[in-house]
Amino acid sequence: MKSAHALGSPFALRPPAGAREGRGRRGLVGLALIVVLAAGAAGLTLLPRSPSNPGGGGQAVSSGLAHGYRSPLGWSIRYPSGMHVEHASANGMSYAVDEVTFSSFRSRHGVLRREFPSGETTRTVPPRARVGGFPARGIAVRILWLVAGLYVPAGRTTQLPLKLSSFRTGGSEGGMYPGTRPRPLQHLLYSRQGRYFVQVWIGPKASARQRSLLGRMIASIPVQRPRS
Repeated sequence: MKSAHALGSPFALRPPAGAREGRGRRGLVGLALIVVLAAGAAGLTLLPRSPSNPGGGGQAVSSGLAHGYRSPLGWSIRYPSGMHVEHASANGMSYAVDEVTFSSFRSRHGVLRREFPSGETTRTVPPRARVGGFPARGIAVRILWLVAGLYVPAGRTTQLPLKLSSFRTGGSEGGMYPGTRPRPLQHLLYSRQGRYFVQVWIGPKASARQRSLLGRMIASIPVQRPRS
């Protein structure tokens, strides 16, 4: 599992409980996924401060979003000072997952990987504080890319910018993070470059200002050609 400075995630890849993959069975597919994820972990870029909004929303959207993050997997986002960034990834013979989480608190890794003598299991988990669960006044945004047996119907290119009002709880991928609170809001982002899950967590005591901030962050997301 690879990680970079501090972040978290809302939608998780969760292979069936007990699913294991023998190390000796990994072939060309596994090697290709390793190359993609290694590039994703090593090539992340923090963008310089800029008053412009890469998502095309203009000055109003980018106001207060002093920092930028660009993923080698093709997407980027702007976020304010004080947010923490966490990045985690993992891969196997038939799956790969890469998540980046932006949260108002220091979050633990969003991907859990356990190894056994005969193989391993991997699953994604929601953003969690270093001590305890999700803070009551916390907020988080996660962008999740995955390749797995999870069925997601094909969709047309998503119209940008994204709006928080269009996010929904659960959906066909609602099996992620079962039993966790708060439940994430989610939006599937389709582009010519790939398919991404954009997930948002809002603590029950989060302020109106924090909700507005989340709206500006997701509105700043564009998708370009992946560098890997």
